[in-house]
Amino acid sequence: MPVRDNYVHEYDQTHFRLERPALHLVSLLVADKELKRTYRTGVFPHSQQFAEEEKESEVIRLTIEIATTYRLMFWNAKQKPKHDVVGELCVDDTTKNWTELTMLEACHKVIHAEYFAFETRRFPGSDAHFLKPKLHLAGTKGKQGWLAVVEALPFA
Repeated sequence: MPVRDNYVHEYDQTHFRLERPALHLVSLLVADKELKRTYRTGVFPHSQQFAEEEKESEVIRLTIEIATTYRLMFWNAKQKPKHDVVGELCVDDTTKNWTELTMLEACHKVIHAEYFAFETRRFPGSDAHFLKPKLHLAGTKGKQGWLAVVEALPFA
């Protein structure tokens, strides 16, 4: 079967887009508090369970998408971007010696994380919690454990 020209696409490694996953990640994290407040009033009971099940897996997926895309962009860039600080890193997992976590290193940690947790806050006088825009990661490099806290808004 011959290939038609409109189905042929070239893969250009120098063009990647971060805007869409970044916008979705920020939207999910920033909107979570207001959505939870709305759910507590009894509005949208049919979508609450679905939204809660999807939200955390989508935050993880978007974070990984941003990390992999940023790394590809960085590796292919002729002029490297500056190393913005987007969190903190503790390389011995004792939580004593924290250092700045740059965007590129945060991408490495997101991709290789074995543990991914969300920082939450509780509504006053309630058991309901909402997400804060901080992601907690843990993993190992070699035999050494590490912990990282990524500020999701500067990361996105």
